[in-house]
Amino acid sequence: MKALGAEINAFYRDWPLGDEWYHDEGTADVDEDGDLLLEPGQKHDLGEVIGYLAWQGESDQPNHVRINGKKISTWTATFLDQVFKAWRHSPTHEIVVLSVPSDQVENLLAFAREHGCNVKR
Repeated sequence: MKALGAEINAFYRDWPLGDEWYHDEGTADVDEDGDLLLEPGQKHDLGEVIGYLAWQGESDQPNHVRINGKKISTWTATFLDQVFKAWRHSPTHEIVVLSVPSDQVENLLAFAREHGCNVKR
C-alpha cells in the first residue's frame, strides 16, 4: 500500500502497537532521534519502508489487536496495512472546511499535501 511520507512518519512516531510489536527489514533511514527520514510529500510503499511486523511479547502472540476500536487479525498477510488504515482513520485526524481566496487555493492545497493531509476538492 502506498502512503505519503508525512503519514508514514506520523504512524511511525505514534506506533499504535506498543512495545510488544516491532518491525524489521524496512528500507527507511532514521535520524538520531529514531524518526523516519521520508520525504513528506512523496508516496512510499508502506511495506518496503516499515518491513514486516513481529511479536516480541512475553506471552504468545495474540490472534487480534484493536486499533481505534477496529479488531485486526495478527495472522493475516495484510496486518501492517490494516493497522495503518485503522490508525489513519483515528480521532487524531480531523476534517476541516475552509473558505480560501481563489488565487490562493492551489498554494493551500499544495501546502496541505506536503504536510500529509488527504485533500479532496
